[in-house]
Amino acid sequence: MRKRIIKGSSALMAAAMLLSAGCSRSDAPAPGATEPSSKGNVIISTVAEPETKALTEPETKAVTEPVTQPVTEPVTEEPKYEDPAKELTAGILAKNDGKALRGWELDKKMLSGLKKFSVDVFKDCYKAADPAENVLISPESIILALGMTANGAEGKTLSEMLKTITGMEDIDLLNKTLYYYAHPSKPYGVEKDQLKIADSVWIDTSKIAVSPYEDFLNTVRSIYDAQVYGGILSECTDQVNAWVKEHTDDMIEKIVDDISEDVRTILINAVCFDAKWKVAYEDDQVDENGTFTKEDGTEQKAAMLSSTENTYLHDDDTTGFIKYYEGNKYAFMALLPNEGISLSDYISGLTGEKISALNEKAKRGENIVVSAKIPEFEYDYGTSLVDTLKNLGINEAFDDYSSEITKILKENDDPMHLFISDVIHKTHIELSREGTKAAAVTDVSFEEWSQAEPLETEYYTVYLDRPFVYAILDTESGLPVFMGTVAGV
Repeated sequence: MRKRIIKGSSALMAAAMLLSAGCSRSDAPAPGATEPSSKGNVIISTVAEPETKALTEPETKAVTEPVTQPVTEPVTEEPKYEDPAKELTAGILAKNDGKALRGWELDKKMLSGLKKFSVDVFKDCYKAADPAENVLISPESIILALGMTANGAEGKTLSEMLKTITGMEDIDLLNKTLYYYAHPSKPYGVEKDQLKIADSVWIDTSKIAVSPYEDFLNTVRSIYDAQVYGGILSECTDQVNAWVKEHTDDMIEKIVDDISEDVRTILINAVCFDAKWKVAYEDDQVDENGTFTKEDGTEQKAAMLSSTENTYLHDDDTTGFIKYYEGNKYAFMALLPNEGISLSDYISGLTGEKISALNEKAKRGENIVVSAKIPEFEYDYGTSLVDTLKNLGINEAFDDYSSEITKILKENDDPMHLFISDVIHKTHIELSREGTKAAAVTDVSFEEWSQAEPLETEYYTVYLDRPFVYAILDTESGLPVFMGTVAGV
């Protein structure tokens, strides 16, 4: 069942979790041959570190009471708490520390494929949701989790994943690209990180003969900077959930209810975004008694934030604007369907190329004056992405017979055949009036105007007081970190 989540503000958090728990299965053995014993489940998720779990009951030492002595109070030792899974990261030597990838120029064809995949996932999730609900996905989190998984696949399974995610079949190029996303840079002049990425791999150690492939661990350490844990995973539900909570700044408290004994590996990605507006809202720019009108005509009270922006978006069925966060590395892109176009019809025509064209052909500059209004909003969203990924072309990875995810674990010297049983994605967003008041510090010009004569001022109005689409963009690559809808507040 799909579940929605969203909340808008200058602070945004989201955790996308690919949760794959599946029983591995090898090809049927030839007559007389011995069937490999490689069976197991794998979980892939994006979340934070779980709380510690008590492994022992408190010990109570009985104290004897001599007849001639005063009664001595029982002495109780403090209970000892230990995490079921132990971190193994320190023992894994990555093949490289990523230095060779720093400064590497992003491939335009790869970015185009990732952008298409991002919009396609968003569209399929919206199509499956209740039209009256708000939807929010983090394409970046989904891609990072799938990227780690792809490094454990081969054959047709790997081919399907690469073609669907990137439109190409180059795992090395994907890894180079995702190194950029797994290590976001801090914008100039900004004190704290606005986007934090965390990855982890959890390996079941209940079977002595089962062990991970070193090449896989080296890759997820080198490219994704993943933490690696080993333990009896069926006992690690609390620890996994605590990891998720920690790495989403407590905004997503739980990603799994329980972990089956069949699960052999869990891969998790967590994305946390928290940024102030480039220009803060003053008190007189906030209307606490504003109105947001849903598609069915229902009016809702909403705090409306008014501002003047200098980037105007438009095409045949869209008006919108871009509002920058402090440092200009990330920006809020608002897309308002024209009057008479439903949100559903608008999203059905949305493509990666359309997002790029709106951004590239936007009217920008000091002579562009956009009177903009945004409602404050907050919500959560959660869904399984299995059907979505199948609809987009990834099928082999979910098949317990034909899946070729064989490069993560081995049993003795034989590859363990794993398949993905679920991909769970959870997000949270809060959009508010909060923002930096030091506008001059981040007053960076994005485009140089060479006209000798002053440009005529152009005025536009975009009020987000009815259903709209939005994205949090990485302005350097143009890829969405988050994409969502606001159908109601």
